Amino acid sequence: QRRTAVLDPAADSGGRTGKGKARKPSANDLLLAPNPKNPYPVFQNFQKSERFSLDELAGALRALADLDYRIKSSGSEAQTGIEAFIMGLCIKGGNT
Repeated sequence: QRRTAVLDPAADSGGRTGKGKARKPSANDLLLAPNPKNPYPVFQNFQKSERFSLDELAGALRALADLDYRIKSSGSEAQTGIEAFIMGLCIKGGNT
């Protein structure tokens, strides 16, 4: 329940908004785990993150910041850039 309050400051501790209606999950809520009541998928994601070195993660953040700048400053297509970033991250980080 605390997780809901962090994601939605308007929600009370019961996961409801001020109007008494249950808050619908947003698209961002489902990125980490499809079932927020089951912490096991989150644990699995943390295990997968061990495959990346600190240098790889720092490089990925720099590449993501560069991509963000390119998308916002030019007319480049966002979807193509994001797909290329994800593919590059998966190829570089997939080696253990």
